[in-house]
Amino acid sequence: MVSLKEQTTDWDIVYESDKLCVINEPLNKVIVATSGSANGKGRSHKTQCYIYCEKLDYKLHRHLEQQHSNEIEVAKILNMPKRSKERKQAWAAITAKGNNLHITKVKEKGVGILIPKYRQSKEQDRKKYLSCEFCRMLIILTDLCKHHRICVSKPDRVKSDAPVKNSKLLEACASTEKAGINEQFYKKVVVNIKED
Repeated sequence: MVSLKEQTTDWDIVYESDKLCVINEPLNKVIVATSGSANGKGRSHKTQCYIYCEKLDYKLHRHLEQQHSNEIEVAKILNMPKRSKERKQAWAAITAKGNNLHITKVKEKGVGILIPKYRQSKEQDRKKYLSCEFCRMLIILTDLCKHHRICVSKPDRVKSDAPVKNSKLLEACASTEKAGINEQFYKKVVVNIKED
């Protein structure tokens, strides 16, 4: 079983179920996080990436409330009524931003662990995952249509006709964005496809 690792200059930090371990064995490929713990007993906590300090841990909301409450986005979320739909969507958006930042860095380095929205029990090939067009979280290809129906970041009254096709276009545009093409191109392409 693979534990979540973040490569640093001198050592690797391993996030197991409830503790941090330091090991000397470097991670040399891109893998996808699984739901099992390193010792094989039960499920591990799902780690998320904090958008502001870029650390990985599993107590995202508590950390943001205690350490980053002076950030504008977090302050707005804390002022929303608890257990409201808007607050849930805002937490999902800030979680997705942090995880998307982490995923982008892992893909650029070619080394690390990708954080999917829904973790599988067994290790899967990273090529089976695509990003949701609304929340930008990694979803396994077979569950993408199901996720689109319940995605909290999806705007009201928006019908997602071809989620796999749109996600592939999103990834193609993300790779061309480095070459100078921005996301406006993607939005024009998707609008034209949906109108046809």
